[in-house]
Amino acid sequence: MLRNIKIYNFGPIEKEIIFSMEKGKTTQFEKNVIENTNLLKTMYIYGANNSGKSKLVETIKFLKDIVEFGKETFNQKNYFPFIFSNEDNPTKLEYNFFIKNKEYIYTLEINFISKKIIREILKIDEEIIFERNGETAFVNKREIKVDSNIFFLMYYYSQIGDKEEVNFLIEYINGIIYIEQQRGSDSIIKAQSFTNIEKINFLENNLEKINLIVRDFGFNFDIVIIKGIDPVGRETKTIGINKTFKDKHFQAPIFFLESFGTNVFIDLLLEIEKNNNSELIVIDEIERGVHFALVASFINYINTVYPKKQLILPTHMTDLLDSELQVRKDQIYIVENSSEKGYILERRFSKKMIRETMNFQKILKSKSVGGVPDIKINSDVL
Repeated sequence: MLRNIKIYNFGPIEKEIIFSMEKGKTTQFEKNVIENTNLLKTMYIYGANNSGKSKLVETIKFLKDIVEFGKETFNQKNYFPFIFSNEDNPTKLEYNFFIKNKEYIYTLEINFISKKIIREILKIDEEIIFERNGETAFVNKREIKVDSNIFFLMYYYSQIGDKEEVNFLIEYINGIIYIEQQRGSDSIIKAQSFTNIEKINFLENNLEKINLIVRDFGFNFDIVIIKGIDPVGRETKTIGINKTFKDKHFQAPIFFLESFGTNVFIDLLLEIEKNNNSELIVIDEIERGVHFALVASFINYINTVYPKKQLILPTHMTDLLDSELQVRKDQIYIVENSSEKGYILERRFSKKMIRETMNFQKILKSKSVGGVPDIKINSDVL
């Protein structure tokens, strides 16, 4: 489980901030706290467009990319140096996890311009597993040389691997679900997602269960696998639906018969169910094309059926704050970014003057806690 991330000089985040999943002092709605921990199940991140909500959670994607791509992570366009980056001002990240009853702290100091790792440390329950400075790493007082663009976490995992606990960390990171709704085109979400062989294989083995869930969410169709032959004679499989409408029976790929929002929702559901061992889920703009009541029910479903999973949701959907979810005041982060004050991340609803019985949505829309665009239309234009 994620405890917190310390971030310095990553994208627009110039000064050090701490993003935490740890609960605050409020005792309201304890169902939103993971049992026997002080960690929250879901965190909602609100801010205006271009305030840095996505960049905040990209620190999680960056860690996931390290495990998946190794040194090629430096070539991912999302991590191109921001204006605050320079040779003397590296990026610093510290990830704190609680995995299998042990505390993991993984620290990185990186120069994105020269694509060099300056410092790297992994601690498990205060034991230093490795410490790396520049091209020199130390493991049990043994000195190991490593290229400056090689992440020693992956070197240790693949070349040394004498600690099972490190395997647990890699498995946890590999299992993170990271979904960028706003960056996926309509055609990708509506077509490619439903011809993905991994999802199709999963669905074939879990069709009855998925259809029960789909019906519970109020959809009036059954999901099926549609088989066909491509122009060169190879078998094809596509996720489709069976649907009856005005006494007529239809079967077709889901992206032909259903709306964009329904396609998005079913894709999200399959992604969560296919990776049901994942402990951390990030969905950037979960509301894209999906009705707020369905989004709220989906979040409630994950919180209830998978009570040890954590959800991180950068969103503009204020309705979630006053829904059946019973959001706690410590589950709301506000992000702001301006030329005057720089990047700010705060749990402003945790202030004493905001009572737990207040309407959080109304407070947010009033602009009294920030996180809302300051729109001023020149009357001369109208």
